[in-house]
Amino acid sequence: MLPKEFYYLVGVALGDGYLSVSPKKYFNGHGFYYKYYFTLDVKDKEFALRFKKCLEKVFNIKTNLNTGFWKLNGKKFKRFRVGTQKKDIVNFMVNKLKELKLNDLKRTEKLEILRGLFDSEGSVSVSLKRDKHINSKIQFAQKIGNRGIKIFESCLKTFKISYSKNQYGNKTYFRINCSSYKRLHDLFGRFTIERKEENFEKWLALKNRTKIMSRFLTQKSYQKWKESQLKTISKMERKGGRFLGKVSTM
Repeated sequence: MLPKEFYYLVGVALGDGYLSVSPKKYFNGHGFYYKYYFTLDVKDKEFALRFKKCLEKVFNIKTNLNTGFWKLNGKKFKRFRVGTQKKDIVNFMVNKLKELKLNDLKRTEKLEILRGLFDSEGSVSVSLKRDKHINSKIQFAQKIGNRGIKIFESCLKTFKISYSKNQYGNKTYFRINCSSYKRLHDLFGRFTIERKEENFEKWLALKNRTKIMSRFLTQKSYQKWKESQLKTISKMERKGGRFLGKVSTM
């Protein structure tokens, strides 16, 4: 029986992971060979570390966490790369992905696939709009035709996560309904990537404070309160701070 960490690797392989056997032969001076890869190259260290831990546990190997930089829109970002080029491991993953049947998976296995896919392609954002409404979004996006789309949707249905599905350009987007935010988060325990976890906490703090304050304040004073919160959060963010719901409201 395969450990649950294997199914996390499956989710990553269907997402940001690079799993490939190069069809081209390369010559290294001694003979011809194929290139084998199962790697992850991302900007979030905690994501790379989780992938590394699962890869080492499942295949009983040691891997290195390498760092580098990439450029995007003129800005430099640190990146983290981890993986293996072992032929037997890559072939094993490729064959298992081909044999994967959703109907045969247990709930725990589907959960780890969902986690791997969400760590790869999921996003969490929250802000207060100018009209003082909370603007939040938890979504998953992949290119049309990618097998991960069907698997992600199947996992959402298994765990009764409500969502809307749309296509824009060459991608399919799953937007999680607000009523299922907490359910999705509770399934994982917490999001692997810290910036996603911070945004969820920010959304939860704003949502809970909105509920509490609306019980005691008149509509006029409630609007003033929301304006003050927006100014406070903006001021904190300009100074490079994080808003985690600890600003005094009473």
